[in-house]
Amino acid sequence: MVVVQVWILLTSLESGRLLFLKHILGRDVREQAHESCGAIARWIVQTFFGGFTVASFEKARAALQAGSSSGGGSSGGQQQQPVIIVANHQSMMDVAAIFTLGLRAAWVAKTTVFLIPGVGTLMGLAGYVAVERKSKTSIKKMYAQCKECVRDGWSLILFPQGTRNRQETLPFKDGAYNLAAELGLSVLPVTIHIREDIWLNGSPLKLTIHDPLPTTHDSKQRVKEASFKAIIDCLNREQRLENSSVDGDGVDGNDEDKDNDEDGDDAATVAKGSLNCNNNNNNNNATTKQQNVKQRRGRGTALILKASSVAS
Repeated sequence: MVVVQVWILLTSLESGRLLFLKHILGRDVREQAHESCGAIARWIVQTFFGGFTVASFEKARAALQAGSSSGGGSSGGQQQQPVIIVANHQSMMDVAAIFTLGLRAAWVAKTTVFLIPGVGTLMGLAGYVAVERKSKTSIKKMYAQCKECVRDGWSLILFPQGTRNRQETLPFKDGAYNLAAELGLSVLPVTIHIREDIWLNGSPLKLTIHDPLPTTHDSKQRVKEASFKAIIDCLNREQRLENSSVDGDGVDGNDEDKDNDEDGDDAATVAKGSLNCNNNNNNNNATTKQQNVKQRRGRGTALILKASSVAS
């Protein structure tokens, strides 16, 4: 898969440069590595997938500016209040999608991700947190590293489903919410919608940010359920819109307004990321496109699963 090869190549080159700065010149390269991770991911999204949109970004700003009784980050200055960002996970491109938000946030990812050439090295240089599943020692170390990240003013990013699966909706695990309660942080739910034909047609990505949810030990179960509902309900709505577009049917304006009201999102809050999505579903080619897409969906799913295995 060309996208994966380019991603590995670019991150390998940048890792080499930063390793030289760190080990030969003795420089702290964590911030540079984080910025490079984001810049490369955003370039890939723009180049191969036609851009992105972010709905309700003001909710992220509000969460980052909010205070906390336990308080993350350092005192003084304009340092933002860290949050724990949780999102659905269906594709390897979810990682690139989150980077489009441009947040100062460290990934919490399984150790095998850090073994990917280039990508894993750059993540390590950025100070992202590795965790080995079912290892109490690794989990304990992960908690300590996460506390250090938060103390330094970094938010954290987790996929609470634990692994990606495009065929079914996996439940959210407790880890992210235990961590939020332990650190006294709010949970910021994010829905990532990636069209089924992304590997065939380079469809743009869409992220929707939901209301932040303050989390305590007493409320973490409710927060998990609320964030799951917000993320999956939004994802289902986006998929219905996608299917309506593929089938050549118009979208009911009342239903769309109802969905927007339920999610609390205003169209004016959509930040466009160089979106180059072409809507060419006219009456002359709707039937032909429907047939073509249905024939390619099976192949598209196979390509996604194959590409995902490269980065797992």
